[in-house]
Amino acid sequence: MGSFYFIGSYRHYRHSLSPLLDFKAEMSVLNVLVSILVFLPPEIIGTPTVGFDRNFFYDLEGGTVEICLEVKNFAGPITGKITTIDDGTATEGMDYIPVQLPVYIASDPLGPDCNYHIQLQSDDNYEGFETFSITFTTSDANVQIKRGVAQVSIIDDDDVDECALGADNCHDTLAECTNTDGSFECKCKEGYSGDGVTCQ
Repeated sequence: MGSFYFIGSYRHYRHSLSPLLDFKAEMSVLNVLVSILVFLPPEIIGTPTVGFDRNFFYDLEGGTVEICLEVKNFAGPITGKITTIDDGTATEGMDYIPVQLPVYIASDPLGPDCNYHIQLQSDDNYEGFETFSITFTTSDANVQIKRGVAQVSIIDDDDVDECALGADNCHDTLAECTNTDGSFECKCKEGYSGDGVTCQ
């Protein structure tokens, strides 16, 4: 009699808890779904995103760098600005013209939006590769920035021929001077040894 009473009581207790257990199960499933949504990339869940379409842009000195933005899940006009940042080896005002370019994307560009340009300056000095940064910012709370910082590299096309100008330090008669990109090399003539500066 005691056993039947215990079984009947347990069934009654389990039945009375079932709404609570069902609620907990539903909440667990909901928490899992929320967690998944939190960690999904914005472009998958439909949040509008915008940013540079690559990490690096480049051009020759004196040229014009084309800057491209990538837009995903366009949902309405996007405003912002692209700003040059003087944080690299390039000198603002001398190697490039600093800008703050207004951005207004009225419709889905259906590809990279490359309507932004930065003018690079030219000089007669060989300085190798020089860099500075650009940033994209927006005040639109509905838009998420995917890549807001990129680097611009200036490829220096100036090269001074030190050998032709006699600006090298190679041995005057026992070495040969060879011009290289941005520098020169000294090599002792056949039959002589040394580093090209000193030959014997």
